[in-house]
Amino acid sequence: MNKYDSETIMQNFNKILQPFTDIARNAHKIAKNPKFQQTLQNISVAIQHHEKTAPQIDKMLSEMEENENLSEALEIIPYRQIFKLALDNFEVRDLTILKLVNQENFQNGLLKYFDEIEIDTMFKKRKVCLEEALKLYDLNYFAGCSCLLHSILEGIITDYLIFKNIIVKFNKNGKTVYKKDNQVITGLSKKIDLSKSINNNFLRLENYKFDSSHNKKFHNERNDVLHGSNIDNFTAERCFITIIWISSLLSSIQNEQQLDRIKIQQILKSTPV
Repeated sequence: MNKYDSETIMQNFNKILQPFTDIARNAHKIAKNPKFQQTLQNISVAIQHHEKTAPQIDKMLSEMEENENLSEALEIIPYRQIFKLALDNFEVRDLTILKLVNQENFQNGLLKYFDEIEIDTMFKKRKVCLEEALKLYDLNYFAGCSCLLHSILEGIITDYLIFKNIIVKFNKNGKTVYKKDNQVITGLSKKIDLSKSINNNFLRLENYKFDSSHNKKFHNERNDVLHGSNIDNFTAERCFITIIWISSLLSSIQNEQQLDRIKIQQILKSTPV
């Protein structure tokens, strides 16, 4: 069972609304207070929204639960974003969770990570690349989107490995080289392996099978796409998966840095002047 078990969500939501529904039914017995009337109106709107969005939300939750390739989406997508997507598109019959990326609030939240995370200048510049990838997604240009997303994902992992002093960057004869303990590090597979000890999100990436039916891991997909050996996977779903993983890693990095800042503040407060 995951946090988006559809029956559990709907049962809990109905339990929350029940007391307010009872109040609304007996509103004529309560003095006509303007604030109270406004509260009733808000409750009424919430109930209407719930009734409109419930079928779409249930459909999208089932979509993620039944497709193993979307496992990380179940882990990290906030319920409020699914609710807003359903509310904005409750009349769309073929609504899919893949449309979440087209939502302005999702894109703004994803891009905001680059403003809040402190790594280096190279990392900050990746924001522009991601903006372009999201525009390609909006236009259904999934071939260009996919190639750009895979380079962004590997770039973020590389940036953070350098920041955490797990690998060191060198320039040798005009070529960028990465090393760990004097061993040259090449390829996404090795970088993901080195990053799995950072936090649970990176560990899930190391274990993740991009194509659950073929035991295909993320570095296999990246190599197929960027080396031109597979042009059949330029789809909305494949791009969505990569975008979700970018969001997952950025979220975990931001959380780590926030916790580090809190720890530093606590140390400073406890240190005698």
